Amino acid sequence: MKKQLMMVVCLLACVCASAQISTGEPNSSVIPRTGNRPQAGDWGLYLGGSVSQVMDLIDYVNSKGVEGYYGLPVINLKYYSSDNLEWRMGFQFAARTQNDKTITPIFDADGDLDEEKISKSYNGSNYTRFLPGLAYHFSSSNLLDVYLGAQLPIGFNSETKKTILDDGDYEKYEHKGSFVVGAGIFMGLQMFIADLPIAIGLEAGYSGHLVVEGAPSHRLKTEDFNQKYKNGTRSIRADWGADAAITFSYYFH
Repeated sequence: MKKQLMMVVCLLACVCASAQISTGEPNSSVIPRTGNRPQAGDWGLYLGGSVSQVMDLIDYVNSKGVEGYYGLPVINLKYYSSDNLEWRMGFQFAARTQNDKTITPIFDADGDLDEEKISKSYNGSNYTRFLPGLAYHFSSSNLLDVYLGAQLPIGFNSETKKTILDDGDYEKYEHKGSFVVGAGIFMGLQMFIADLPIAIGLEAGYSGHLVVEGAPSHRLKTEDFNQKYKNGTRSIRADWGADAAITFSYYFH
């Protein structure tokens, strides 16, 4: 998977380089005043569906919620402080949940059914990302709108496990949260559709994250007591990788 994403990044770099030496006439229509390419003072709304999100969704469906995530595409609000410089604030959220119910029959000495023990379990996790960043757009005379940028992803991960036995006579709860911060670079190209302030494109990048995991918190509840405690220590790990996305942008002033 990583090799395929890196190939996409390299291919996009080659296309960007080619687009830099290809020229085309900017369209004369306006957004609402300066053509269908955004300029200083314009805003944009961006949706990006990535390869990793599609793979996560496939894993989620195939594993019935055990692996993978389902969630929103990356949503960016973009602002052009100049004709070439774009500032963006992105948001991304994804989650997965799994609920299981197990019935265990209990038989008496004669082999007859005496009672049934019911256990329920819930496993859920989610991640939230805020993606502030900027991008530099190259000459507007290019056939395609080509840009290069960087972003600083920051956010949170959350994992929850809950087990209920004997219709609530015994409950076990565990929660673990993580703080995530990182940095990444990306490159992209987009093509405007006719005279409309709408563009579709391709974006690829590489990023790294530091994940600071907190100590898990626990709760144990029975008929006789209700106890909360923490077990374990904080930990830090690093994640990195490449990704690519198909993008859709709408521009307005």
